[in-house]
Amino acid sequence: MYELIAIDLDGTLLDDDKNITKENLKALNWCKKQNIITVLASGRGLSATRSIAKKISSFNDYHICCNGGLIFNTYKEDHKIIKTLNQNDFNNIIDDLRYINASVGVQSPDGFYYEINTNADMLKEKVFYSDKDLIKINLKNVKEPILITCYINNKKQYDEIFDIIKKYDINITQSEKNWIEIFPKGVNKYNALKIIADSYNIDKKNIIAIGDQTNDIEMVKNAGLGICVKNACKDLKDVSDMISPYSNNQNAVYHIIKEILKCSILLNIFI
Repeated sequence: MYELIAIDLDGTLLDDDKNITKENLKALNWCKKQNIITVLASGRGLSATRSIAKKISSFNDYHICCNGGLIFNTYKEDHKIIKTLNQNDFNNIIDDLRYINASVGVQSPDGFYYEINTNADMLKEKVFYSDKDLIKINLKNVKEPILITCYINNKKQYDEIFDIIKKYDINITQSEKNWIEIFPKGVNKYNALKIIADSYNIDKKNIIAIGDQTNDIEMVKNAGLGICVKNACKDLKDVSDMISPYSNNQNAVYHIIKEILKCSILLNIFI
């Protein structure tokens, strides 16, 4: 019996307009009534993930942000940092990224830090952050750096950043087509999810995980049932137990819950 469902946000639960559809929301509310725990697992930062969590959660729910670098409670201010970037490595990486003129931001529990105004404009356009969460600062002064975000326009930029990261013992992944995340080795959504599952004494065989990008691979691969949406990248499809015939713009999460959890109520809810 499935007791926990972990869901990525962008490209999975949210449609391309960054909204939760009424179908997906009703499916999650059904899970709540059945005592099936919903865990959001996102590459977004704390504030941007919490804003979505408040739309679906009860008081005691815990969720994952920063690609597994941080666990937080929906309404309480407490959070658990899984691991931060090594300060020396972090400073060197920032220097290297500045040298190639990369568009860079840094996520910490306190907000998203940037140096160039265009970074803030890009993030606001994607409705990830509000003005109060965007902080202009010398990036080397960021305390508790959890994740470095880079915006890329083409493969050349990706290759340049990848060549930099190869020099360090850290992870690199993509949460969306134009966004690269750099974070500590050993940090991923599944490891954070396991901490939450263990707190509820839930075995991994009783977990469903749903995603769309490479930052979901560990979570989808290690869950009892790993599912990707139709619009998922090839690397995630290759490790998924199941590929949904529905995309994030077609209420994929609703259809997955309806079919996998055999929710007869949902079968007729929108007829």
